[in-house]
Formats: sequence, structure tokens, C-alpha cells
Amino acid sequence: MRPEKRDWEKYDEEHPYIPHPRDPTGATPNNEGGPKEQKWGNWTKADPNAVRQGKIDELTQRIYRQNQTLAATQPGRLNEFIQKQVNLMKPTTDWKLPNGTVVSITNGVRSTPEQQKQLMDVAEKLTNKYPPSGDKPPVTFNMLDSNAATKLLGANANGDTVEGATQVWIALKVFSKGADDKTAASAASGWHPPSTAGKSNIEVTMTHEFGHTLDQPGHSEAVREVMTPKSRDDYLPSPSRYGQTDSAERYAEAFTEHELSGGKTDLPLPKALAGPAGWK
Repeated sequence: MRPEKRDWEKYDEEHPYIPHPRDPTGATPNNEGGPKEQKWGNWTKADPNAVRQGKIDELTQRIYRQNQTLAATQPGRLNEFIQKQVNLMKPTTDWKLPNGTVVSITNGVRSTPEQQKQLMDVAEKLTNKYPPSGDKPPVTFNMLDSNAATKLLGANANGDTVEGATQVWIALKVFSKGADDKTAASAASGWHPPSTAGKSNIEVTMTHEFGHTLDQPGHSEAVREVMTPKSRDDYLPSPSRYGQTDSAERYAEAFTEHELSGGKTDLPLPKALAGPAGWK
């Protein structure tokens, strides 16, 4: 048993969202995510109820996968936990591209429309280059407010995405003062790939998280041969120290290095993966 679908318009009326009055720079943000017009470049407003239900479905599936024992023994307790996670999702303003890609921005987040547009530009660039297909549904990029990001992603995460998933979760901290300096320091220390040097935190985070959506569990045979060769001598190291944490991060960091280098990297793993993985 899973949580029933909710009347979100009624829910939002009963739980009005009061945005933070100021962002860290002192500017007063719009209550909506971006301009109030119905169209913004190639983006048009999307139905927030449909977008929200997609988030809930993915979040529910993720929590059930991570808590299979509890789901079998105490489903009511697990559903209660899921509902608490769902309640963290405040009203959003949702933008959609013709290819089906959605950017969902929590209303009143402490960022400027210019920063939000930067997020949308990166999303448009990535999904036009790697568009949805029959076996790859459109991706939704979710900009969370600080409270939801801390509780859903953890206090230290800039973003989170399950391999092959369609929901990308981005923390508001990617727009914080000094975020780009941290990106530069991470590149210099080798924590993230060298091609991230000089890039904005939002571009690095979005590219890395989008890489996870391309990382289908199980992989094709050609990708498996690169990621998990039969011989230890043929093992190709991650392009970054962060990519050494597990296989999923190794793949996403390789994609980040490939993408942000314009496909010109000389590092062995992203070079070897590009062809089999279909990176352009």
C-alpha cells in the first residue's frame, strides 16, 4: 500500500507557504520561481499538480527500495514516513521544454530570477544534447528550498539523483555566496574532475546529477566492459577522488569530465566510456 494521490490545490490552500523575505545578497526574490509570464524563452509553465505527483512517485519508490524489510513488516509506519517527506515539498513554479524536460522551482527560494534562469539554461543545454527517448523519459530538475534540501538530501549534498531516475534534486546552496569558489577548490584538490575548474557550481552540480540519469543500472555490455573489466590491469580509475566512493559516482564524474571538457579530455575513463555510453 502506498500513499493515496492528494488534491494538491486544496493542500496548498490549507498550507500557505510564506517565503523568506530576503536572499543572502539582500535582494527580495519573487514569490514565484522566475517571471510571472507563461513563457520564458523556450520554456512554458507546466501543471504543478502533475509535476508534483511525479516527484512523489519517484520518492515513494526510492524509500520502498531502501526500506524493503520495513515495507514488508510495518507498511503503515513506512507510509507515515513517506508522507512526512512529501509534506516537505512546498508549492512550486514549474517550467517545461518542448522535449518534456521540467524545471521545478520551489516558490520563494532565496535566489534571483537570473540564478534560476542559469539553472534552466544548463537543463536546456543538457537535455537538448541528450534528449528523452523511448527508454529514457524526460527529466525533472527540482530546485529545493534549504529546509527540504537538508532533510531530503542531507546537510552536505548539493544534489542527489538515483541512477537511471527521472528526478534530479538540487539544493539551494548551489547559489550561495562562495559556491563557485568551493568548486574551484574542489577541482584544484582533485576532489572533482579537472574540467570543473572555472565552471559555476550550478553547472557542475547539474551536469554531475544529469550524468546519474544516463547511468542505467546494469549497463549495456559495452559499458560494463569499461566500468568493470575482467582484468584488474584493465581497470580505469575515476577522474576524481569523489568518483572513487562508488560505481555510480565514478560514472557521473566521468560524464562530468567528458561534458565540461567539451569531449576533449585525455583522462582514460571518460575517453573509454564516451563511445559505449553514447556521450556526444
